[in-house]
Amino acid sequence: MPCAKNDVVIVNDYAYVNGGTAEVAIQSALGLSRAGHRVFFFSAVGPCCSELKQSAVKVICLSQYDLLSDPWKFRAGVRGLWNFAAARKISSLLDQLDRTNTVVHFHGWTKALTSSAFRVARRKKFPSILTLHDYFSICPNGALYNYKMEKKCPLSPMSAACLKTNCDSRNYRTKLWRVLRQWIQAKFGGIPDQITDCATISAFSRQLVLPHLPKDVHLFDVPNPIAVRKRPIACPEQFNCAVFLGRLSPEKGGELLAKACKAANIKAVFIGEGEEKEKIASLGGEMKGWQSGEAKSKILRSSRVLVVPSLWHETQCLAVLEAAAEGIPAIVPRECAVSEFVEEGVTGRLFSSGCAESLTAEIQRVMQFPEEAARMGRNAYDRFWESPPTLEMHSRALSDAYDIILRKIHFER
Repeated sequence: MPCAKNDVVIVNDYAYVNGGTAEVAIQSALGLSRAGHRVFFFSAVGPCCSELKQSAVKVICLSQYDLLSDPWKFRAGVRGLWNFAAARKISSLLDQLDRTNTVVHFHGWTKALTSSAFRVARRKKFPSILTLHDYFSICPNGALYNYKMEKKCPLSPMSAACLKTNCDSRNYRTKLWRVLRQWIQAKFGGIPDQITDCATISAFSRQLVLPHLPKDVHLFDVPNPIAVRKRPIACPEQFNCAVFLGRLSPEKGGELLAKACKAANIKAVFIGEGEEKEKIASLGGEMKGWQSGEAKSKILRSSRVLVVPSLWHETQCLAVLEAAAEGIPAIVPRECAVSEFVEEGVTGRLFSSGCAESLTAEIQRVMQFPEEAARMGRNAYDRFWESPPTLEMHSRALSDAYDIILRKIHFER
């Protein structure tokens, strides 16, 4: 059964890039299509990005609002628990496909689609795999993070202690809504108890999630692809600013970076969007908004160092690898999944997670010793391009995983 003839349904809330999950979902769809698969991209929120429009990927978009942008809050609250329209639409799509030759791949579903789509795929007995971009499969707020305390959460998700704790970024009422959604997801959606196959993107996140997954779950190591082209190495020693790349939300630590750079009298440049944008700007951060392609590369190459100030566990972090591809070193938290991708003193520096003094000290060190920044940038660049996580490699890894998953279906028959 040649992998190139498989049908693949990529499921993601958004049909455009608004963060790492959507970028990986879209790039996966494009790479798999080029590899010979017939690919369907199933989403709730548009508009559809130009890359998908110009490809052979068939896009099914419900043209709905996500939870935060819906002007009807009551509708958002109800649909956010269980998206009946998404269930009907994906059911109609799957009815046209052969379950013995189709894999349904879930990326993001908590901002609009809900677990209703997963339930349909499982009820129709379609092989399904989830990429664990975050912790929504087990945690009500998706981060294993206490937003009120601004620290990682040590509680077991959905335990009595978890239910009593107001850890939400908004209020306890929202926490209770998230708990209800999580209960519905588990009781009716089948996540996590009916998950049979998962793609993981770091050893750190895999170890956090594994105790909560079914004992017979099959885990595939599928690193995220980095869509960059090889350019001559950057010269970080010539620049004196720190750059942040990612979502501007509390757990990402943008405010921490802005404060650290202000204390060190260093310019901080932020590539991204999110609810923390105004707060970070008020602390002196230079806001660039979402950037892609050449524009993003130009900003990265005009910096001394990339800083990942995340307060949560993370699962990987595309930004560190994107910076390495340009020859820019990184400063990342020691107690975080991102630390897997930085060797201290060789390709970057590590700081104590959440500690402004530690981060400030590491930023000052990199700024005071430009030759060290150049050396670490060179090492990061060389290591990245020795075996780059290209879209082609990512697509091959997925094709191999799909082949194994589909063999189980044929064996059962």
